[in-house]
Amino acid sequence: MGYALDAGLPTLAERLRAAGRETAGFVSAFVLDGERVVEAAVSHVDLMPTILAAVGREVPAGVQGESLLPLVLGLDEGADRAVYSESFYPLLHYGWAPLRALRTARYKYVDAPSPELYDVAEDPAERDNLLLERRPESRRLHDRLRALTAELDADAREAPAAPVDEEALAQLQALGYMAGRGEVTAADDGERADPKDKVGLHRRIMQAQSVLGQGEDAAAGGERGVGAGAGDSGRSGFRDAMMD
Repeated sequence: MGYALDAGLPTLAERLRAAGRETAGFVSAFVLDGERVVEAAVSHVDLMPTILAAVGREVPAGVQGESLLPLVLGLDEGADRAVYSESFYPLLHYGWAPLRALRTARYKYVDAPSPELYDVAEDPAERDNLLLERRPESRRLHDRLRALTAELDADAREAPAAPVDEEALAQLQALGYMAGRGEVTAADDGERADPKDKVGLHRRIMQAQSVLGQGEDAAAGGERGVGAGAGDSGRSGFRDAMMD
């Protein structure tokens, strides 16, 4: 599945021509009609630099993402582009391993205690873990992801901590959105549980949180139902929900 980017923007093309940006290669590529389907992996963090580049504005330092104009204009196929995603929900709420992933046009690698590699071009539902079958690709994406996370973690340590609104936190916990607060970080030593192996426990905790939020009237019935549906089915869906 590709990403459809609207390249038929006459007003933008006219503005670029008027600005005399032929040397940057913008005008020649706006000869496109309709849409260009881009197979490369792109992210919403690329939108801001793309728009700024399209109108000739400088991208501020520290902005994540990069301009997609070369892809839109057909100047670059973006074969080596990758999109990063993460979820620290399992770590911060349960002390389980965090989830981090790298997605390219063809593959998705998930870094977890039990790593996963999927050929999303052939297996969009991510049912067949190819980690052992395609070791070179697994290793390449593993190393690339680890290098990126090391850089992100270093930046995070330098950033000032955001203040915590305890009242808002208590309200979220009462509504069942927060399972608790952990005092752990991704850098802590020790082996951690793989979140996809804890589907049943997570569901029981969420059910208990829901019962507590409904008050005493629902407690009796809730206590009987807390253990229901505690199987470990839907592991991939659970992982994806964590990373949304």
